[in-house]
Amino acid sequence: MMERPQLTENIGANLRAARLQSATSLAGVAADAGISIATLSRIENGKQALDTSLLVVLAAIIGISPASILDVPDTPRPSNAEMLVAALRALPVKERRRVVRAVERDASPPGAASAAALIEEIAEDVAAVTNKLQAAHRQIRKERRRP
Repeated sequence: MMERPQLTENIGANLRAARLQSATSLAGVAADAGISIATLSRIENGKQALDTSLLVVLAAIIGISPASILDVPDTPRPSNAEMLVAALRALPVKERRRVVRAVERDASPPGAASAAALIEEIAEDVAAVTNKLQAAHRQIRKERRRP
């Protein structure tokens, strides 16, 4: 995660780059936004944080989106299936098996059978990895006992 000072500097640099690319002056943008030139300069130099309402105003004056100043990538949201898989992976194996049985019992919703198969596959993968880890731990304990 990015630290606040670094984030403030990045936002300021993005704002300055966008302002320069739009060929607008520091004084002109500051006047249009109703702030001092010094305030805008501090924001662009990463010395002062930018609040949301001022971000929106400055973006509109420069003619860009607020997201481009923030440099926020458009990250797709995980699908419901991906969120389900992540949640299931976080469960202990026994709990996962109970979920599989519950899904299999209530197979009325469309796609429930395929979800049950997916859950079972995840449970099997986790069980296999768990077995490998246990075998590795046994091997390490054996090697530690050797003189």
